[in-house]
Amino acid sequence: MRSSAAKARALAGNDLRRTLKALRDGAGDPIALANRCVSLANAVAPSTAARIARELKVTPWLADAQIGDAAALARRSSAFIEGPPTPMEARSVTPVAPEPPADERNRAEPVAIDTVGDRGAGRPRRLAREFRTLTAADVQAIHAALVENFAASPDPIDPPGVKSESLLESAVGRQFTSLGGEPKYKTLAHMAASLFYGIALNHPFHNGNKRTALVALICLADLNDLAVTASEKELFDFVLAAVNHEYRPRASLAPSVATDQEVEGIAGWITQRLRKKGHVERMVRWRELRSRLRTLGVESDPTGGSQLELVRDPDRTVVDFDGDTREVNPGVVRKIRRDLHLTPRDGCDDDVFFGDSLPLDHFIAKYRGLLRELAHV
Repeated sequence: MRSSAAKARALAGNDLRRTLKALRDGAGDPIALANRCVSLANAVAPSTAARIARELKVTPWLADAQIGDAAALARRSSAFIEGPPTPMEARSVTPVAPEPPADERNRAEPVAIDTVGDRGAGRPRRLAREFRTLTAADVQAIHAALVENFAASPDPIDPPGVKSESLLESAVGRQFTSLGGEPKYKTLAHMAASLFYGIALNHPFHNGNKRTALVALICLADLNDLAVTASEKELFDFVLAAVNHEYRPRASLAPSVATDQEVEGIAGWITQRLRKKGHVERMVRWRELRSRLRTLGVESDPTGGSQLELVRDPDRTVVDFDGDTREVNPGVVRKIRRDLHLTPRDGCDDDVFFGDSLPLDHFIAKYRGLLRELAHV
């Protein structure tokens, strides 16, 4: 059994992760969250705190917490307001998202978002929500994963790889278009639509553009704790309609105007299907699970044959193992979490265990049939 001190450290680490994430996402009082981070930063091992900060991409924020500068930390949150605004000032504030450097585009971008789901008429918009976005490297990783997954199938992505770096940068950069300093796309659905449009219709890859665009759309929603709730048939029909320009207005318009309206139509379809992400039975391959376990302090060692020994001192377990490229049986995941004390009861909820977002292989496995169909259109 783990010592009470070890459990306390694990709980403090999980609490630090949740608090930093809430501060980063603007989800609460930034001053209270900053003070909480300061107290937790000194209760967690420095190596653990540094790992958490790297995963959340908030390393400079952790430095503020470790030196006890709660005021500086609070000011980093998009929810921080300097001074007590009057009610009129509070209503008139509009967040502005400047064009980010290419190497920082995976950071959360402060833009406005409409509440997704069944939003009643007249209900105010939520403002200053931070989005997490995909970089060109992220999209290339999605494409590479699809290439690998379909390499031995009857529908490989052949030839694979990027056809035009400039087209790829343009497709990804559409998310960050701004007009006079104001972000052009102020909802996640519009950002997802612009990203999907850029990949599916600009064809930055030699092959597999539709498949890459769809998985990128789903991954972008997942990064922001949302899911695209549509059947495989609905998704297939959506992709087919988009690539056939069925969302483009029939009236004769200037190309730029027609493209804007086309993206608007795609965003409308996405908006109707975005919902808050619920519990899912996550599909993950051994290579991703072993990588994730390493970040949680678990060492793995094949014992020979078809078994794997996992150690998180002082706990250990032995599970069936059939190679890094194979999917892990959900029952095996549950056994690992139970035996190594990585369950919610131990302070390790699903977001901590798997990371903030679902593994990429989860979506490829879930929509494999649909992705094979898209190879033929």
